[in-house]
Amino acid sequence: VCKLADAALGLPTASSERRKAGVARDRGSCPAGMGRPAPGLALGLVAAVAVAGTVAQRPEGGDGPPAVGPLPGAQNAYPHLWDATGEPRRIKWLHIQKCGTPMVLMLYMWGCPRLAATLNHCPRERELFAMYPSPQWCDVKFSHEGLRMGHHHPLRLPDDSGVTVTMLRDPIKRIVSAFNFGVMTPQGLKYNGTSDKRRWRDMVLASPQPLVEYAFFPAMKSCQTKMLLGFWCARDVEVTSAMVQEAKRRLLEEVVFFGLTEEWEATTQLFHKMLGGAMHHCDRHAARTSRATDTTVRRSYDLLLSRGYRDEPDEQLHAFATVVFRQRCAKYGIPLRGEAPIYST
Repeated sequence: VCKLADAALGLPTASSERRKAGVARDRGSCPAGMGRPAPGLALGLVAAVAVAGTVAQRPEGGDGPPAVGPLPGAQNAYPHLWDATGEPRRIKWLHIQKCGTPMVLMLYMWGCPRLAATLNHCPRERELFAMYPSPQWCDVKFSHEGLRMGHHHPLRLPDDSGVTVTMLRDPIKRIVSAFNFGVMTPQGLKYNGTSDKRRWRDMVLASPQPLVEYAFFPAMKSCQTKMLLGFWCARDVEVTSAMVQEAKRRLLEEVVFFGLTEEWEATTQLFHKMLGGAMHHCDRHAARTSRATDTTVRRSYDLLLSRGYRDEPDEQLHAFATVVFRQRCAKYGIPLRGEAPIYST
């Protein structure tokens, strides 16, 4: 990556070339003795990589990918995705932790048909944003607050109304997945009055049953409900029944599309039925490397259930979302897996 950035900036990449050119070892994007760019050079590195990726994909003799019109059908079906002047509003991906990160790849292929037509592989998210910046490749605008990896911003009204896409998941599966993903520490977490996530993580891992300690930590529950209500995932908030009803309303009235992680195949089909655009082979690219085996995951579910773990706000939200999702799929004749949620067992 560093060599690619140096090449884009016109700097010699090989050590011998650098010596001949008289370039000091600390003048490139990756100074000696460092495994990553210096903080002051990080922005330049990202920009260089993005430029290099864009230039590499440009047609010979052209200034960039050819311009095309709006997505066929989507503007007529969902006029609120465009403003009064015909310009697309910024689509927001409400990225709830461990609820289907690959959704962003499908969203990108939908909003960037020029890229979809030329891409012959399915890149990971970081590669996607670095090599194919949306201003050069996309017909719709994206809120980059949601597209940046590691940034899980909640729904914000009225700005995000009618332009938000999200994914929901069985809350027990979500919390186990978050734990298995390196004991994920969500945004908004407070421990002993501070934001020291490392100390909290050390406390969890030192417990006799780390998963139980992790899942039962008060602020960890109701993540999906809280993010629809405008709170950070791990904000320590007591979610009332009235707040759950408001989260359901927002999901139905403010979110333009939502899918279910457990119904990934149906989600990809329903997305295009509702928002238009052509299916892409990357739409079904939902696999992400997991550190846990299926047996370990099943035992984790059983452990939490045996300890009486419940996340009632998120369970109610997920059950409501499942009913609506199934009704929408039935309307378009989309088959479902029909898997029962873990909390119902």
